[in-house]
Amino acid sequence: MSHNNSPKQSTGRIMILSTETILWPWLALLLILALVLAGLPVSATPEPSRTLAPTSTSAKYVIILHGDGMGPQHVKAGGMYVSGTPGTLPFEMFTNKTTMTHNNATGATTDSAASATAMATGVKVNNGVISVRLPGDGAELTSLLELHRDRARSTGLVTEDSMTDASPAAYGAHEPSRNNTSAIFNDFVTQSRPNVLLGGGGNGFDTTLAASQGYTVVSDRTALLLLDTEAQTRVAGGFGSGLIPPAGQVGRSATLPTLPEMADVALKILDNDPDGFFLFLEHGGIDKSSHANNGLDLMLSMAEFSAAVQKVLNWVDDPTTTADWANTIVIVLADHETGGMIVTVNNGQGQVPTMSWTSTGHTQTPVPVYAKGLGADQITGAQIDNTTIFALLQPGGPALCTAVTLTAGADTWLDAANPNATHGDDAKLVADGSPDNSILLKWDLSAIPTGSTINSATMSFHIQDPNDQSGSAFQFYALRRNWSEANATWNDSDTSAPWGTVGAQNATSDRYTTALATSPTGGAPPTWANTALNGDGIAQVQRWINGADPNYGFAIQDYADATSDGFRLNAFNSTNAPRLAVHYCLPSMA
Repeated sequence: MSHNNSPKQSTGRIMILSTETILWPWLALLLILALVLAGLPVSATPEPSRTLAPTSTSAKYVIILHGDGMGPQHVKAGGMYVSGTPGTLPFEMFTNKTTMTHNNATGATTDSAASATAMATGVKVNNGVISVRLPGDGAELTSLLELHRDRARSTGLVTEDSMTDASPAAYGAHEPSRNNTSAIFNDFVTQSRPNVLLGGGGNGFDTTLAASQGYTVVSDRTALLLLDTEAQTRVAGGFGSGLIPPAGQVGRSATLPTLPEMADVALKILDNDPDGFFLFLEHGGIDKSSHANNGLDLMLSMAEFSAAVQKVLNWVDDPTTTADWANTIVIVLADHETGGMIVTVNNGQGQVPTMSWTSTGHTQTPVPVYAKGLGADQITGAQIDNTTIFALLQPGGPALCTAVTLTAGADTWLDAANPNATHGDDAKLVADGSPDNSILLKWDLSAIPTGSTINSATMSFHIQDPNDQSGSAFQFYALRRNWSEANATWNDSDTSAPWGTVGAQNATSDRYTTALATSPTGGAPPTWANTALNGDGIAQVQRWINGADPNYGFAIQDYADATSDGFRLNAFNSTNAPRLAVHYCLPSMA
């Protein structure tokens, strides 16, 4: 995939723009002093962002620690609060550090979605966009998480903000709007499929969907901490509803985990993978408290983020893990600065520093970046742009996992009104919940090598009839009996073996009883609609690939509801025929 957006030029290392005004020059002077004291590079004249040649990382463990909205003054204040002395947070000890610009595709002040997308994909987009090419053709942009997944590595997204917050979404979802929270969560569990999803609940977090896709679902601190981290392979934790308050906040519920606790569980699950992992961890409360100009909540958030960073550093240093600083890269960064905050007085450890605010929104202040480990030397010196993060952290070597999209090799429908008629050459496939019509579909899976590991599978349909899709759901079942387009009728599966019950309805001889997917509903046909196979569906495709079950394909029908509306698919030609997209890892790499 090409990434053709070049980094934007910085208009000035120490210029802050609020949503309405430019700060007075003396305020900029204070910022210069603050940057120097923080150990970050600063020049007396505006300096453009450094453009690096396309590169990659050979690190086995790639970890991004993201302080949302965290500018240089936030870091300075955090050191004062945590230890009484600025410059003392764990990541400030890193040798390699620089600052980073972060404007969006139009050169304007960014939001979290646009900046996170730039870091996750290397492409500048409009505000509000989640890893699709806008401006442009709207195509999905491959993210760092997906690239590392395709090297057969485990992946994780952790945040104390809503799980569907824009920043983690940019790494694991593809949506034109950050507000599509239900679709973002669907993208997580059916498409990118991180092994670990931990964050605030609500806002599209669907526990039923996650469970159906093979995730162990937890919803409180106790359940999280009781997980057998050596046995778990996919975990989705949604805690509370929305932002999880920082540790130490008055009235905070004891049922909610802290970010360091979520980090610890995520690391213990992910490090079971001998191929390594990619982890994105966010503290969103830094941004939220800065929007509110709330100094106390900001300091609690900075303290919690600092503790989470320390948890990660301790894991790398732990001699019982296979990680070390020769095979790990840890980058601490922010997407933008929020609030235009200036620290004026250090009031000592545990006391909120005296600070002033110039905005309740985002500013264009360059944000700090700190790096340690393999390749960290590239994060030093002159200022970089946020697209550089993608260039530095994309994995090297060939992809070990890939995807294939298949067109249905056989499709027909069974017609109760014409029990001996074949419909293999019809342009429309019909199911009806009376049930008096059923759809049969079959895909040739021979393009997927035997022994491959199936990660996900999604079917796409061109819904044809505008009278359909009024809310009825049809289920997909694996067939026990073979059929062909030329011979499948309501009465017979082929010329020698009639259905045990007409219309492939018998649950012991015609089909299996476990629903493998549910038809998409809603929309305004004619349109394309997608439906992901659930965990049982993925397992069924796996058995077909491995030859454990013969591939007789699917039956689509709502056997439980005789009043279901019709479900009609376009199958006129290869352009509109039903499709099956399968993501898999090759046998030797799975």
